[in-house]
Amino acid sequence: MNMKMEEAPALAGLRVHLAKVAEVSERLAHVSASAVEGRETLKDYAAQMPNLAALEKAESDAMAAVALGEVDSAIAQKASKALVAARTVAAELGPKIKAAESTIAGLERREAEARAALAELEAAGPAALLAYLKEEMAAEAARYVKAASALMRHHSRLRALGGLAAEVGLPQHMSGTDMKLVIGRMDWLSAFEGQQVPHNPKLLCEAGTALFGQAVLQAAKRDEADRLQAELGISFRAVADKMKAKA
Repeated sequence: MNMKMEEAPALAGLRVHLAKVAEVSERLAHVSASAVEGRETLKDYAAQMPNLAALEKAESDAMAAVALGEVDSAIAQKASKALVAARTVAAELGPKIKAAESTIAGLERREAEARAALAELEAAGPAALLAYLKEEMAAEAARYVKAASALMRHHSRLRALGGLAAEVGLPQHMSGTDMKLVIGRMDWLSAFEGQQVPHNPKLLCEAGTALFGQAVLQAAKRDEADRLQAELGISFRAVADKMKAKA
């Protein structure tokens, strides 16, 4: 049965955080767009709203002019009809304007809430990212130590083989016995606990140097000589002694 591996806690937390950021960002964009649309609608209603004060003044002025005999009563009637029509339009637009204003106010509150939520999430972002990166560093440190251990073995064996080869004819400069290997470490990662160069806590390995070179090399050469005897039946020391005798 296939079982999905459980995700590391910090990575899972980071994914949840990013999902929340995306969700709130999308909500904010939607609310902001709706608020913009609402303001445009309100602006359109406002542009359609007649100037009742001006029309009322026009009617009053026309009626006064009729009373003074300055104009025909038809002028006042026309002004009155215009005012009545304008009041009808205003009566229709009034509730629409109030509804638009109320909607915009609600949208602006929602927009402010979404902005505050997003700001809070963004403020928490670095901590979530840091937790994930530290988690990844811990996992990578374990792989690093494992790889370093393998590299140290390969380095030791390569130098040992080169040392043996130099004793039976390989030019010394080609043997690699002077090859250095310095691998760093970090103090705070648990994978490095108990694994360090005694004189330098910043190093995981320091091979091939004067301090740690010859003793390790000689031990590795003995291991390789023993392997030749065990696996191939070759006495390396006998072969090497014959080479020295010929020289």
